[in-house]
Amino acid sequence: MRAKAPSSAEPVWDRKAAAVQAEMVEAAAMWCAMHGLVVDDRGNPRSGTVPGVGLVHAPFSLLPTRFPASFWKQACELTRIFNELVDRVSLDGKFLQGSLSRTKKVEDFTAWLLEIHAKMMAVNKKEDLNQYSEVLGLDSERIPRNWAASQFAEALGKAWVEYNNESAVVTMVVQAEERNMYDQYWLINHLKESWCDDH
Repeated sequence: MRAKAPSSAEPVWDRKAAAVQAEMVEAAAMWCAMHGLVVDDRGNPRSGTVPGVGLVHAPFSLLPTRFPASFWKQACELTRIFNELVDRVSLDGKFLQGSLSRTKKVEDFTAWLLEIHAKMMAVNKKEDLNQYSEVLGLDSERIPRNWAASQFAEALGKAWVEYNNESAVVTMVVQAEERNMYDQYWLINHLKESWCDDH
């Protein structure tokens, strides 16, 4: 006959598992800090305005999460369709302004972007209204290569070339106290490295 542990006593296995988990969390958070997988800490008043101040690790999963290959393929197929939709909408400024007219009444950043867009339409310039983001274009050895940041910079550089105007500029409009400001810095670096010397 086996003796039962009192209900108030924590089993040894649970204590060991908790200790291992705490150690894994600390190691993962340290890896994030050492490799730049960080975002601004909203709890710090200077965070998002002063680079390098008030950083915390970006959200991560401690243990691997199953993601079926069929879902990955489906996401890749849908990405092409979504990109075509975004491209077509971007060519119809009146539709874009109209479809986001209610959003701009409650979301200041979108209102600001639409105001810039309207001014650019008035002077017949092209502009990308970015309601999606290049946030955290990460590159891991254990998943299919993700070249999001460099490909996004490549697309902006090629768009600049296609525009065919030496005085044209690539402008990034971000909201004040942007928590993911470092994504923009990565994008700027990719643009400088790939396009500023040659173009």
